[in-house]
Amino acid sequence: MLKDYTRGALKVLSDYSISMLFFAVFFLIFYKYLFVYSLVIFFLMVSFLYSGMRKLALKERKPQYKINHFPIKGIIYGVLGFLPVIIATLVIPIIPLQLEAFDMQRLKHVAVNTLLSPLYWVIKLGNEKSYVYLLSYLVVPVISLFGYLAGYYGFELRKFLGGGIRDSREGS
Repeated sequence: MLKDYTRGALKVLSDYSISMLFFAVFFLIFYKYLFVYSLVIFFLMVSFLYSGMRKLALKERKPQYKINHFPIKGIIYGVLGFLPVIIATLVIPIIPLQLEAFDMQRLKHVAVNTLLSPLYWVIKLGNEKSYVYLLSYLVVPVISLFGYLAGYYGFELRKFLGGGIRDSREGS
């Protein structure tokens, strides 16, 4: 059964990882504006996750794939795909490291914030309280859920928001 969810979970993990990579690549340039930069990366992550889950649901809806298809499957994909990040952020603070040259607590804190970089603005809004970190773990599965629901029900966010940018292939 877990094998059925691997593809969707890997899609979530790769989309999140890509947004985290964007954050890391341009981090030094936008360091002074970290909150806003994290928010921009968050919207990038949302667009990756939402569109990826929507496309996956549209594909799974096709009868030739014979895939067990139900509306809230996106949250399962989101939890399974984000689970490696959750586990890493929970394990890093309890790893016993002793290096005299570094403040290990600060280093662990930075490592956790780096893994959660697209969600850093959420954590910062909550004054970096531990319950806010736990709440931030829900963001990726919820976005995956909404993206999958959009594909499952054939909902297009662009049409709902008033059309947005028109496709050049559309008629005048």
